[in-house]
Amino acid sequence: MVSDDPPPDEPLHPTDVRRRVRQAHRDDVWYLTKHAKRRMAERDITLPDLANILAGGHCAPDKTTFEHGTWRYRIETTKMSAAVSFDWYQGRLVVVTVMRHDEK
Repeated sequence: MVSDDPPPDEPLHPTDVRRRVRQAHRDDVWYLTKHAKRRMAERDITLPDLANILAGGHCAPDKTTFEHGTWRYRIETTKMSAAVSFDWYQGRLVVVTVMRHDEK
């Protein structure tokens, strides 16, 4: 994900999001926000759970949003999701929050 190229135009196509999320996970260039760490603890979501979301989830295009100056993409599995964004200048994936689908 690290590149000297300018950041791509967003929002990204879901296929491109999925590819970039998996690459960031493989290359270990991602980090958790404090909020995501809090939510993981509250919702009993482990790092292996998160790794499964990042490695095997799909991008839900209907849940892509623009918040706080960044595009947020929802990466989903059947049981859990992560909201992520891209820090193009640091070349990292940012995990913003995580959730279980059975939560109300």
